[in-house]
Amino acid sequence: MFEFKSKRYGYTGKKTPNFNFVSQSLQSSLKKQSFDLKPKPVIIKNDKPTELLIKSLIFKYDLSDNLVILNIENENENLNFNEEIKNLNNLLHKKIVLELDEDIYDIYLLPHEKGISIKINTFDIFPHITVDGEKQTIEFTKNRDYNVKIFESKICFKNPEFPFHYIYEASDKYDGIFNDFIESNLPEIRPPTLYTVPSKHTKNEISFRQYISYIKTNTFINFKVDERGWVFDSFSSNDDLHLPNGVLLEPLPYWIYHPRCQRIEHFLQFQ
Repeated sequence: MFEFKSKRYGYTGKKTPNFNFVSQSLQSSLKKQSFDLKPKPVIIKNDKPTELLIKSLIFKYDLSDNLVILNIENENENLNFNEEIKNLNNLLHKKIVLELDEDIYDIYLLPHEKGISIKINTFDIFPHITVDGEKQTIEFTKNRDYNVKIFESKICFKNPEFPFHYIYEASDKYDGIFNDFIESNLPEIRPPTLYTVPSKHTKNEISFRQYISYIKTNTFINFKVDERGWVFDSFSSNDDLHLPNGVLLEPLPYWIYHPRCQRIEHFLQFQ
């Protein structure tokens, strides 16, 4: 027969505003903490611009006989391929449009400690970066021979004050190991947090249910994970439950290629 010691668990049987079943040590430590449940705005630091190591940039492409046009958005002049560009500060952080036949891609050039990184919203074209002294070349190609793969992805929301969040619902279709992997690495997606999650190549659909504040909806956001990282697959709904419809968000994926290395950062931003 075990003896139950109520004081150890912080419960004496008296109805007081503070009675609970947690240990007294834990209860006292919680009282010392202050919790702010309001979403905090994301503050972007405006660092002072540093001098670029790269003094000139050349764009090239190896895209068969496709019609390729490269220009800065809202500016009339096209950027010529195979010509050396020296005034690089006019290109940084601006939206550059790459037209490939009927396809249009967004490109941004970002300063990097080893040169210039390139941010692009497609995984069908690979910007291959080479650096020679103070000169950098970016060649657009569809060649995957240098084995570019995503090892981790970053998932975030453009608006940090969105009132909804997503919670993973383990599926009976998957084994426990797969469910544990998701619940350990991405159990929920909640603004304004920026989540960094490892890749795991799978054919399974990874589903998160949407909540608007505290209200459960019938809307799911579905992912797949392959060599491109965490890829948005679709939105779906559970029609069996009488729940309100959720909100559909447009996902905007970006891949950032860094100079002097094969490292790629994958961002999946919802806006």
